[in-house]
Amino acid sequence: REDIEKLLEYKKVPVSAAIIVIDEEVHISNCLNNLVRAVDEIIIVDTGCKDKTIEIARRYPNVNLVKFQWCDDFSAARNAAFAHITSDWVIWIDADEYLYEDDIENIRMVASIYDNIQIPVLFRIGHLNAMSDGEIIGVYDTNRMFSLKHPFKFYSRIHEQVILDGNDMYNRNAISIPVKIRVYHDGYSG
Repeated sequence: REDIEKLLEYKKVPVSAAIIVIDEEVHISNCLNNLVRAVDEIIIVDTGCKDKTIEIARRYPNVNLVKFQWCDDFSAARNAAFAHITSDWVIWIDADEYLYEDDIENIRMVASIYDNIQIPVLFRIGHLNAMSDGEIIGVYDTNRMFSLKHPFKFYSRIHEQVILDGNDMYNRNAISIPVKIRVYHDGYSG
């Protein structure tokens, strides 16, 4: 019914995606195919690609490329993207991950529902690791989506975590919420 459809509508909130890359020509198309339909812009942080990753990425709409001199610090590369993101919301995806088709609409919906909340919120997205034999193992979730209205940043050179600026890695002043946004990680699939 039309009246129920109206009740279920949500405000369209712009969302950006950010990806750090180095020599990901094998994966970048899979990563971007669903992502371009889920977000308004994609910031790709090039940490020194020597293959066709950037050439492939340029074929997609709303992709903005940022050069970053690799300094052996994943958090530094991720944090460098913040100055280039134009929306209030960001979701971080790795180049060897791709968004689950059924969850494309969920990114904007989640941002819309929580857009005006004053409490800093981190959204935990699901990861499904695909192995070379097609088996899915290592299902887990991690904080990868948040509003830039709050001073979030990445912390730690490797195994980086999202924190509120001025907090420790346990984010005692932020709420972490699991959401139905899932990515397949095919970096282990050979």
